[in-house]
Amino acid sequence: MYYCYVLESKKDRKGARPVRSRLPQATASSNGGYFALMAAIVISALLLALTFTVSFSGFFSRFNVLASESKEHSMALAEGCVDHAMLALSINPDYSPTNEVVKVGPEECVVESVEGTGGDKIIKTSGEFSQSRTNLVVEATVEDSGALSGPPPTPPSPSCADTVVMLDRTGSMSSTDLADERTACKSLLSLYSLVEPAPKVGIGRFGDNSNGGVEAEIQTRGQLSNSHSPLPYGDDDSGSDTDNDLYDAAEEATGSSSSVGTNLMDAVNVGQGELTGPRATPNLQKVLILISDGDPNEPGSVLGTPADTGFRSPTAVVLPNEWSSPGNALASDNNYAAAADDNYDQGFANFSLAVPAAAVINGIEVTVEGFSSDPTGCQLQVRIDDGGGFSGYKTQYLSGVDAGYTLGGPTDLWAQSWSPAGFSDANFKLEVRFNDPDSVCQNSATGSLDHVKAKVYYTPATASDPLQAALDAAEAAKAAGTQIFTIHFGEDPCSSCSS
Repeated sequence: MYYCYVLESKKDRKGARPVRSRLPQATASSNGGYFALMAAIVISALLLALTFTVSFSGFFSRFNVLASESKEHSMALAEGCVDHAMLALSINPDYSPTNEVVKVGPEECVVESVEGTGGDKIIKTSGEFSQSRTNLVVEATVEDSGALSGPPPTPPSPSCADTVVMLDRTGSMSSTDLADERTACKSLLSLYSLVEPAPKVGIGRFGDNSNGGVEAEIQTRGQLSNSHSPLPYGDDDSGSDTDNDLYDAAEEATGSSSSVGTNLMDAVNVGQGELTGPRATPNLQKVLILISDGDPNEPGSVLGTPADTGFRSPTAVVLPNEWSSPGNALASDNNYAAAADDNYDQGFANFSLAVPAAAVINGIEVTVEGFSSDPTGCQLQVRIDDGGGFSGYKTQYLSGVDAGYTLGGPTDLWAQSWSPAGFSDANFKLEVRFNDPDSVCQNSATGSLDHVKAKVYYTPATASDPLQAALDAAEAAKAAGTQIFTIHFGEDPCSSCSS
């Protein structure tokens, strides 16, 4: 049985060539690599009974991507020896090696020295790969709570992290990729299930635009929980999961890929929303793990604050010109356009509705002012056209006195799809009809229209750098106390970087 302790660490990396800022990454090329990466994230936080406060500039801000694969490899080796030294100090606070060679798989790193007296330590390590060398100097403060010579004692208040894993199902994910990340996710569940008490885990996916346009989601079975049956996360039915536990969520999230691009901004925001939502454990560390095979290439734009055009009046009358004095309806001045009979139509145009390019249209609202000589059943009907065809009619019964009526609203799209170009003066038209729906309006009745105007509700969008959007989302999550880890596999994670 493992127990959870808090581990805080900061380090000073030396020898790394800074290139474009990115989210923190690790690389893997197989199931075993995934498991090792997951284990590296979790085990260090589970097994140490000490609290290390280490100085590591920018470790939880923007991360530097190494200039070459060999440099990245040497950095990983040097960090492996830092972890080795920390674990050794947790067992023996007097640990003081001199150029200790540590095997890391088929390779080696060196713990050059651990200096200092009492709780203040300076750890020096190095790693070398393919003529690329990295030296690390780590300052650590060790608060001795007893060496771990046997099973760890039960801490008075165990502290584990609520953890959300966001899985990539974008169009570039092959069936092998999906299977690999599914295995990684299940390995994390198996590892966490050994912890006492079991932390809450959530599983989501990104590369799916069915969540109200957001390209990430956490479905019900993937919500933060540690109370599935059997406790804490359910059981692995190996591809035939139907019991709505977290293993089932991992199966569902990686069942197939989509045609959607890689939107890490949405993945971070949705994962962070779950970590700060009602299912999260109060006052507990939050961890977000992103698994992806590619750099973010979405969103191409970011939505801003909802806005509207304000009401705009037409400045032109257009076909069909079946009303008399139609220009009287261009302003509210108690001068009226008139329809002398049933089904008389009148067109209006040139509303100067300045909708920004790339904006998302939320709704259209039209206001009409008018009355009927017969107040017992005559109607005014309105429809609008974006240049590609008219919407259906919206209908308003008229009284016998001049009054204003609203048709549509902030979220009413008139059962039609709209683009900003549809509201240009070249395209947008509004048509008014005087109507007797069921012969209750007198045949000799007339309809009078004082004014017509329109308003468009929209959300503006601005061009976005997908990587910067992801970094901004990560910075916001970090500021709220969430630690974010990204696991990148497949091609060189810096293939699109430049120095």
